Formats: sequence, structure tokens, C-alpha cells
Amino acid sequence: NKVERITHRNGAKYWVSVTKIPWYNEKREIIGTMGISRNITQQRKIEEKYTFLFDNSPDLIAQVDGQGRFIMVNRSMAYSLGRRREEIVGKSFFELMPEEVARKRLEIGRKVIREKKMEVVEDSRAGRYFHNIFIPVPEEKSFYIIARDVTMLKKVENELRESEEKYRAVTENSPLGIYVFQEGKFIFVNKSMESLSGYKREELLSMDYLQLIHPDYREMMEKMTKQALKGNTQDLPSPLRFKAFRKNGEEIWVENTPSVVNYKEKIAILGSIKDVTEVVQLEEKVKNLGSFYREIGRAVNWSKNLSEFSRRILEALRGVIDYDMGSLWIYYPRQELLINSARIGYPEDLEKKIVKEQRVKEGEVKVEVYCVLTKKAIHIKDMKKHEFTEYMRKLCQEYDLFQMYALPLIAKKELEGVLEIMVKSDKILSKGDRKFLDGVTEEVAGGLRKIKVEAELQELVRKDSLTGLYNYRHFCQKIEEQKSRKKRYGEIYSLLYIDVDGFKSINDTYGHGEGDKVLQKLAKILQDYLRKADSAYRYGGEEFVILLPYTSKEQAQGVAERIREKVYHSFYPHYKITVSIGVVDSREGDEDIVGRADEAMYRAKRKGKNRVEVS
Repeated sequence: NKVERITHRNGAKYWVSVTKIPWYNEKREIIGTMGISRNITQQRKIEEKYTFLFDNSPDLIAQVDGQGRFIMVNRSMAYSLGRRREEIVGKSFFELMPEEVARKRLEIGRKVIREKKMEVVEDSRAGRYFHNIFIPVPEEKSFYIIARDVTMLKKVENELRESEEKYRAVTENSPLGIYVFQEGKFIFVNKSMESLSGYKREELLSMDYLQLIHPDYREMMEKMTKQALKGNTQDLPSPLRFKAFRKNGEEIWVENTPSVVNYKEKIAILGSIKDVTEVVQLEEKVKNLGSFYREIGRAVNWSKNLSEFSRRILEALRGVIDYDMGSLWIYYPRQELLINSARIGYPEDLEKKIVKEQRVKEGEVKVEVYCVLTKKAIHIKDMKKHEFTEYMRKLCQEYDLFQMYALPLIAKKELEGVLEIMVKSDKILSKGDRKFLDGVTEEVAGGLRKIKVEAELQELVRKDSLTGLYNYRHFCQKIEEQKSRKKRYGEIYSLLYIDVDGFKSINDTYGHGEGDKVLQKLAKILQDYLRKADSAYRYGGEEFVILLPYTSKEQAQGVAERIREKVYHSFYPHYKITVSIGVVDSREGDEDIVGRADEAMYRAKRKGKNRVEVS
């Protein structure tokens, strides 16, 4: 047989297979030949295509016989084995591969020859992965092995698997609630969604999502969800903030950040939800904080005294913190005294029981005293058990007082007072509440300080610098106020006009310095005999006036006599100092009440001094 390429007379070229058969005579001698030609051009083209594909395939292809010897190999297989093709053909697996690999391939090859069935095997070597197809060759004891390098594919698969595992781990452990919503229900939720809602995963996947949403927001959320699932997200706000319900009925604020995705060839919503209740509360408090600071400004500017300022502050705090009772104490360091300036929320019967003043002593186990001595705030989580509220244990039980937050009011390192806030057992003082109070104490203390200073300045203007009693100017203001009350309400009041007998001799004998000491001692005696409503004034020189509201001249006479006796026993026999006192009241008219009291005083002097005369 011979394959030749011939040219037809029309110019076309053909491949032909020529078979020559000899002719023999009787003597078995060749006497001629017979030639048979067959056009194999089409077959040749198919073989060329096959050979081209075989040689240029990226897959590793070889034909191997039943003994494991290579019959033919393509370029990729030769390159993989590191040999030229002519060096491989005729050699066995065992000559070109590790024994274990060669043995395994031969076993599979013989199996496919025997069973006449293709087999697919995956293996790896030298860090690379291969997909191997063993195919039996019909009517031949050989097989094809086609090996494809799938290392990159494996790498991509591993990366995808690792990525999926990482994504799942991140999703499951995310502090945000992650969900996938499709066709009207959740089809995936993570652990944080369970924690956020209080429902188990199975419950969330089977429930109507609208159950989680507060009625005020259901219609809006249902409309937005339908719009998103149609792929129209252009006008949707992100994130969405709305009220939701936990399983236990608790209302919370949440923030939802949704995005539209294609999940299993259908539109779905992939979203994250976080609890922003504290954020909303903080925003509300920040808003209220602005109002509170404005109220501090108004309280400072408009309050006439510390009590009014304190009440304004306590009322303003109620707009920010939901508390039941509050009080504000003013601290006077020179006297080491705390005075309750204002209270709010106290029942009427409790008002009568509480202490209005407290001395600050080391070792005193009381909340207010602790704040003064340590200049630190204290949060009492249970007033019925804490040692600092032992003295008010019965009141805590009776009025169901639960928690207290007390904190010192400090401005420019100076303690001005103590603020106390209390709640009953149905509430708590949260960390946010306490942080807010910590943040405003300096401003409140600054307001207290300003009003204190103004009050002190007013006191300086109203008081006599030597004796500490109110001065003549303030007396004129107060007597006019007293006259107005008498005219409007018919209030009776009395006036004592006091003059020091023999005072000039003290100045002449001992000097003005000693005279000043006498006046100071006398002023102290007058103050000791005053009630809270009474007031004493230095009218001028050695003359003094005492104003006694709600007092008749008969009652006032008793006060005058006690003062006269006290002065006499305090100065005699060292100083021959006595007082003459004139007593009048408003029942006979008060147009010239001071003049009448002055006349009564002079009558006492004319009658021998050291006397009380009533007009």
C-alpha cells in the first residue's frame, strides 16, 4: 500500500491510496501487477484535523497499551513528562513516573479495557491537581488517557469555599442583625437578629415580618418593602429608622439598611438592622440639653434668690430625665452647713418629715455629706439596702424609693452644693441619665455661685459693716414693705427703738476702738433674741431698731425687757452700759410709727434710762 498525492487534469489535488497486487503464472512467476487506487482526500483531511487537535490540545493525551507502554502522546503530555515524544513512545509508565503513580494508572487502564467503560479519576502531584479520563479503544487492547490540569479551577473553588465560610462566619458573628427577605418572608437571619428581636431563628423564618414593626410604621414599611422588591429603590431612604417590637413587647428603635440583590434568580432584600434606641434617646437628650442650658440662663437671669433658681433647675431637669423626686442643697463652707434650697416631687406629708439643714461632719454616714467631703458623685442602686440611706430607710419603704444619684456641684474647684435625683422601683437611673447629670453640674454650680455672689453683694449693701446688722437704708425699704402688708392684709407689727445709755463715756474713756467692740457685742445680743421673721437694724450711731412682724406691742414689750436685762448683765459692772427702749405697734396707725417709737425711747431716757416705754 502506498499513499500518494496526485494532481487531477483540472488542477485539483487529491490524496489517493494505491494498492498493487502482483499476477502470477502457473510457475508462480510474476507476470504483471494490478493497481487499485482509492480517493482518501476527505479521510486525510479528517486525520489532519484530528492530528492538529491531538497535538495542540492543552490537555495531556496519550494512547497506552495493556502493558502500560505509550503508543502515542501529544505535545502537552510530552511537555508534562519532560521528554520529547520520540523518547516517550514505546516506554512504559514505570520508566517515566513514580512507581505508585504508574501502578495506579495501569490498574485503571486495564480495568477500562476489561470493562469497556470510561472512568474518571482525580489526583494531585507536585502541588498540582488533575482531572483524568480513561477511555477504552474499541477492538484494541489499549486505552486513551486524557489528563486536564485543574489546579487553577481547584484554587478558585477553594477560594470560593473559603470566602463563603468567612462570609458566613462574619455574618453569623456580626453585631448587626443580617437578613435576606424574599417573597414576603425572611429566608435567612443571623444570630444577632435573634438577639435583637428576642425570637428564635425558626420563628423569624416562619412569621409575618410586620409583627416586628410598631403599628405607627407598618404601612410605611410595607409600602417600601413592596417598592424595593420591584427593583425601584431610587426614592427609598437609607438607612430607615423606625420603631419595632421585641418578643417580650419591649419597644425599641432600629435602623435598617437594605439593598436589593438577586438571590437564586429572584429579587431579594439583603439588609442589616441595628438597635439605635440609645442613640435616639441620646439625640432627644441632646435636643433637651439645648433647652436645659437655655433654662439655666433664664434661671440665672430671672431668679430673685437661690430657692427660686434651685426650683427652676429641678423643673428643667424633669424635661430631660424621668425622675420622681429631686432636691438641691446649698453649701456654706464657713458654717460647714448644707441647706435644702428646693425640692420637687415630694408628697406633702413627706415635706414635713425631711431635714432642711445638715451640718457637715467627718464620719457622718449620709449621702449629701459624702458628696461634700469627697467631692464625688454616688449612684445608689437600692436605697432600701445602702448604708448611706440607713437614716431614711423607713421613708424609702413607705414611698417606694429605689435609686438615687447624688453629685457635688463644683465650679472653678469650689463646691457650691449637692444635687439629688431619686426614682421609685418602676424606674432606673440609667448610665445615660447619670452621664447627662455629670455633664451639666458645672453649669448649675456656676449659676449657684453667681446668685450666691449677688446675694452676698446685696447683703453687703444692706448691712452695716461694723455690727453686721441691716443698715438704715435697708430699714427704710423694709418698713415700707411692712406698711404695705398691713394696709393690704391688716397684718399687725411692732417696732423697738433702742438707744445705748452712756455710750459717749465709753468712747471718751476707753477710745473708739473699745466703743466699736461694745456696739458689736450689743448687735450680737439683739440677734440672739430675734425670731426668723424678725430683723434688727443699726439706725445710726448707737441707735438700733428691731422690726417684729405679727407681734403686738404687749408681746414686743416682753422681748424688749429681755434684751434690756441681757444688756445690763452683759456689760455691768465693767462698763456702765444700759439701753433705753421705746415700743410701739401698728394698731394705732403706722404713718409715723418710727417717730412714735423714738418718742417712747426718749421717755424712757427721761425717766432714768435702762427702761422700756410702751406707746
